[in-house]
Amino acid sequence: MRVAFRAVERVELRGVEGRPDAPELVDQRRGGQRPSRVREREQLREREDLVAAHTAARDLVAVLGASAHWRRQTEGAFDIAVQPLWLEAAAGPAGSNGLERVRRARIDVLPGRIVLAPGTALTLNGIAQGTIADRVTALLRARGFEAPLIDTGEMRLPGAARRRVVLPEAGLALRLAECAVATSAPGALRFGPGRHHLFDPRDGRSPGLWRSVSVIAPEAETADALSTAFAVSEPERIGDLVPQGVGVVATDSAGRVRHFGRTPALAEA
Repeated sequence: MRVAFRAVERVELRGVEGRPDAPELVDQRRGGQRPSRVREREQLREREDLVAAHTAARDLVAVLGASAHWRRQTEGAFDIAVQPLWLEAAAGPAGSNGLERVRRARIDVLPGRIVLAPGTALTLNGIAQGTIADRVTALLRARGFEAPLIDTGEMRLPGAARRRVVLPEAGLALRLAECAVATSAPGALRFGPGRHHLFDPRDGRSPGLWRSVSVIAPEAETADALSTAFAVSEPERIGDLVPQGVGVVATDSAGRVRHFGRTPALAEA
């Protein structure tokens, strides 16, 4: 389980840092000398931390690449550069340039570093939980766990046995197997009347289209990104953009339940 927790820590990224430098390993041979076994353990931990730091950098690059992919696939409805809109809403009426910052945002992934254009601010909240669920599932399966149920805020349900998953807002109980499910609920956090925490990166609005959007997909990263994008999308756009093998259960603002796409992983309980 320690390996799984380390994977979670690596992908739980809260900012973009420069490439980490290797810690200097110095054997203290004079004055304050530690017992050799203690020092060996310290050096091992330092080397493990260094490996973890470089792995975290690779993980961040991978998440940024996946984010760029889903931005293209959703025609801009998913965009990790949406963070200025969230910050603007949290600041109240004083903020006014959030949408301009989103439109000017630029991320350059270069050898050994990641460069953000001035004013760019990122949030991985709409994809990282799914990424973590997928990574932990792969790690545990590689270590002999046949069908671990992973819940990082988005669920990964590996294995052929169907599990019962309830979508409360839709009033549905589903039986799911070998898939993932992610739900975005616009009303979970509000900044005031008519403004919730999910913003359309294209126009800066918080559309009141849906009470909840659940996506069932082969991987949690896919489900996470798409549930975020579809929560700010018109039903016609969801129907056009939902990929093959992905199912969507969305409850609109009037309480009506809509279904989009198809997935063999889903069956009503």
